Amino acid sequence: MFNERETSNELTHMADPLGRPRLPLVPQVPRLPPRGPPRRRPPARVHRHRPRHPPLARRRPRPAVGKAGADDDPADPLLNPARLLVARNATNALTADAFACWLVGERGQAVVGNFTSKTSGERMYSRAPRP
Repeated sequence: MFNERETSNELTHMADPLGRPRLPLVPQVPRLPPRGPPRRRPPARVHRHRPRHPPLARRRPRPAVGKAGADDDPADPLLNPARLLVARNATNALTADAFACWLVGERGQAVVGNFTSKTSGERMYSRAPRP
């Protein structure tokens, strides 16, 4: 008689040395060649050093202050008027009212009056004139 292991079937060539069948491996899908011509790298660019800022002769001069206003005159034309409005149907009405009271109060006006520019260090706003 003949041995079943010696017969050629699908599991014979995939059996381990003890004769147990192995699971077939997942067939690998061959990779398709890329479409079109091969990609080429763009030519290397020559980087020339350019200064970040133009030379001092080409820079524009800073504008001179023509008129400086005083912070205590309510009729000052340079005083930037601002209004604070709280809507009737505001979603955070309590927070909005508290912020309005703080801003009009002494502590809020101190913050407004001390606010300075990061670049020049000049004060940006003046306190609201007292009526």
